[in-house]
Amino acid sequence: MKKRFAILAILSLFVLGTASASVVGALLTGSSGTITVSDSGITWNPDTAATPTTTCFGSPCNGDVASGSSLMFTGCATGVNGSAGCLTTTEGILIDNGNPLTPSTTIPEDKFIQFESHPTLDFKLTSIGTPFVNEAPLTTACATLTLGQSCVPFIGSPIVLTLTATGTNAHIDLFGVASDTSGSSFSSNWSGSFSAPITGKSPGTLELEFCTSDTNAAQTAASCNTTASESTSNSGTFLVTVIPEPGSFMLIGGGLIGLAALFRRRKNQ
Repeated sequence: MKKRFAILAILSLFVLGTASASVVGALLTGSSGTITVSDSGITWNPDTAATPTTTCFGSPCNGDVASGSSLMFTGCATGVNGSAGCLTTTEGILIDNGNPLTPSTTIPEDKFIQFESHPTLDFKLTSIGTPFVNEAPLTTACATLTLGQSCVPFIGSPIVLTLTATGTNAHIDLFGVASDTSGSSFSSNWSGSFSAPITGKSPGTLELEFCTSDTNAAQTAASCNTTASESTSNSGTFLVTVIPEPGSFMLIGGGLIGLAALFRRRKNQ
């Protein structure tokens, strides 16, 4: 019996050890720079306050790690501001290589989020999601929303506009994979969103800015092709989970089978 428990303990340690070597936890981002929201995309503007320097991989940093992050990865045991190798609050990041994120962005996009002091830590973008409300596609009738409801400027837009008590929250949902080593070995999944508050303007007002011919009918990208945009502060929240390895599944399954057999034997004795 002791031998079986010892084997199960070794298997458990192996599984946990495999998971601990992956990127896992929460990444919060923010900046004293601004984000520019248009009808079909968002642009992260340079953040001159990002530290320790203002340059990320040859381009101006356009964001930084925010307080509350708990991201862990190889060489990091306790998250932000922990042991050597961890992220630090206000570490500069480069989002989308300084480019606008639009429906025409090539997916997948490697190095979507890069970290100034951790060049091997890589967030790769694999898809841009459009949320659903009440299991139905989001409406384009932005002028008829009630508090808390959402719309899109046009069908297919990555930008979602939600009516708030002070105006509008514009956000975009993103999904991808993460790695903490050089190369293409991605061991974690991430999902998250960037949000930007636009005070004093409702989704209906913004839709009229972005889509000047709007009549609350189904808009298209072509009918909303304007140069109107809004610049405001922004924040991002990303949750990172480990992608289970096939070997881990086998070990977990074997351990459960061993426990079941052990309990069955004890019951029969």
